[in-house]
Amino acid sequence: MTSQNTHIKIAQSLAEFEGILSLQEQNHIENIPILEKEINGFVTLKQDFGVLKKMSSKAPQYIAINGDNVVGYVLTLVRSLKSEFPLLKPMFQEFKDITYKSFALENYSYVISGQVCIDKDSRGLGLLSQMYQQMHVDLSTVYSLCLTEIAVTNKRSLKAHEKIGFRILHTYFDGIQDWHIVVWDWEQNRV
Repeated sequence: MTSQNTHIKIAQSLAEFEGILSLQEQNHIENIPILEKEINGFVTLKQDFGVLKKMSSKAPQYIAINGDNVVGYVLTLVRSLKSEFPLLKPMFQEFKDITYKSFALENYSYVISGQVCIDKDSRGLGLLSQMYQQMHVDLSTVYSLCLTEIAVTNKRSLKAHEKIGFRILHTYFDGIQDWHIVVWDWEQNRV
């Protein structure tokens, strides 16, 4: 599972968590020009070290690392931590009204991709797919579905997620922008 000198692993060290936060800051919607957002995508949430530690105590946080540098991440969020993310409250509210394959979404065991990001210079190497595949290997025996939401305007992210196997399940407006809730059905793709 490598792309050139990059490998996939679970974040554990202070330096790795700091690398996640640094990459997140560089690619946050507030910190990049409009044209770059349209071309390269963006992230919307801001975690801090304490929240990342809580998240990693409940589920693995996947990183792509090149040398000492974090060049990508896929964060994993479990339901029990939803109160840590007030910005995600509308998404969790929507979950209550969504059905999937004739069952209420809330009846499924699911994990949430809490955010993904790849450094500009490392895009196109398949790192997002590699991190998600590792997540699938590690968690698909516990969870039936992987869910996340993607801003409708973040076309690059949606395209990348669809390539991995995610499908649009629902679209909603949170009062600020439109969001796609996407699902990757792990029951169909058991390892």
